[in-house]
Parts: sequence; C-alpha cells; structure tokens
Amino acid sequence: MESKGIESAEYKYMGALFAVEYNEYISAIKDIEANGQTITVKGANGYPVCKQNPAVQTKQAAFKNIMEIVKQSGLSPKSAKDINGSKEDENAEVLKKFLQG
Repeated sequence: MESKGIESAEYKYMGALFAVEYNEYISAIKDIEANGQTITVKGANGYPVCKQNPAVQTKQAAFKNIMEIVKQSGLSPKSAKDINGSKEDENAEVLKKFLQG
C-alpha cells in the first residue's frame, strides 16, 4: 500500500476501521435474519406498533462506511485508477508509441 501513497500506519488504521464496520454489518444481518426487517413494539397507547428493525439502518450505515473505506484505500477499480492513474497513463503512452513503431 505504501507504493500507492498510503502510509503503513494509515493502512493499519483503515484496516481496523474496516474490521469494526464489517463486524457491525454482519451483526446487523444476523439480527435481521433472527428478528426480521420489522419489529413489533408497544406504542404510546399500549397497542402493538410495527416499526423498522434498527438493525436495518445499522446495516445500511455500515455498508456505506465499508464502501468509503474501500474507496479511500484504493481497493475499488475507480479509486485504484485514481491513485495509479498517472502511472497507467504513462504506461499506456509507452505502449502506444511502441505499437506505432
């Protein structure tokens, strides 16, 4: 990762963040599988009310954070190209000149 401009300490920190978010994501999925997308709770008037399971929002937030970490660390195709873009452009230019003779 250092070759991509990411320092070792930053990489470890991002790895730790990824692990935390991944754990949140998996925990939320397990909660949703066990309890469903909606849960029934007692409303203000004492009657049962159907609400979205809070794990649904947790899962969505964790997924968003995971994708951001992936982008920031250059692990998505687009972010990898952005990080390595100039090197790839140089390589493409050299290849183009070679093929043209």
